[in-house]
Amino acid sequence: MLTPVCAEPPFEQDADLAGDARVSELLAAQWPMQAVPVLGFPAISVPTGLRDGLPSGVQLIGGRFQEDLLLHVATAIEARATRTRPTLSWARTG
Repeated sequence: MLTPVCAEPPFEQDADLAGDARVSELLAAQWPMQAVPVLGFPAISVPTGLRDGLPSGVQLIGGRFQEDLLLHVATAIEARATRTRPTLSWARTG
């Protein structure tokens, strides 16, 4: 199964420093990654490119004991994704 990694677009840098309310929002938005391990299914997050200069991706969820298939599909997706580098506002240029 193909799902979003997060219920929110990629977070801005230092979003977790914006206060307790924002941290609660960030944690709640990550339910796709938190729920799967509790259910006992294998999952993997795969990068797919950039969105607004920030890395984004998808999560693949497999059936129990299908890790090999999951890794095979993840490899195929990653091989077709555009290789990019995130833009960092604090990175030194030049």
